[in-house]
Amino acid sequence: MHDSARRGRQTSADPDRHAEMDRGAAAAAMDGFILAGGLSSRMGRDKHALLLEGRTLLSRIAERMAPACRSVRTVVAGPEQAERVRAAAPELAAPVLEPYAGEGPLAGLHGAMLAAEAPLVWLAACDMPFVSAAAARRLAAALERCGSAGCAAPRIGSRLQPLHAVYRRDIALAAADRLLQSGERRLSALLEALDVLVPVGVEMGVRDAAMPISFNVNTPADYEASLRLAAEGGGE
Repeated sequence: MHDSARRGRQTSADPDRHAEMDRGAAAAAMDGFILAGGLSSRMGRDKHALLLEGRTLLSRIAERMAPACRSVRTVVAGPEQAERVRAAAPELAAPVLEPYAGEGPLAGLHGAMLAAEAPLVWLAACDMPFVSAAAARRLAAALERCGSAGCAAPRIGSRLQPLHAVYRRDIALAAADRLLQSGERRLSALLEALDVLVPVGVEMGVRDAAMPISFNVNTPADYEASLRLAAEGGGE
């Protein structure tokens, strides 16, 4: 990995190339993975099984990811969790088990990269009901245009979003493996280790700051907010 990647350089995409990126987005070969290995401790019950507009969050998220991906799978921490995840979205393939079981989202990403077959991987979490396939396509197109970058991630507010990001499989897998072997467990550490491409917000299709694509459901209050947002038109 070159020096700029080790420094975690961030590069902004040129907004004038938005239309060109859209035209190339469909060509990206990308697998989708939903991280579902968390404990849901703040919610008090499995977040992936919460109902939103008559469907589990997991089924809803997978359906929203599908237009941009060759396949969509889940990543879990163990067999018992895998059974609950399959019950929440029986239409999906069997979950991927994390090799570093229970070690957090970086371990989930590592499991996804190991299981992926496509060169690009779109990573999301099981508590993100407003993920956007259009945004993921633009991220993938931007990443394909920048051969040195290991990740394309949206910036929502002042923060990069490692979940709802698109990763170059080989680069991200190697970096995640090194970090996990060193004892690192933070997903943010992976972004620090990669050369990250950051398309500007308008390119990401974020129409309303009150409903960002990275909105996640961590608490009962978040769940109530997601119900309101969905009722107000939280679809693409």
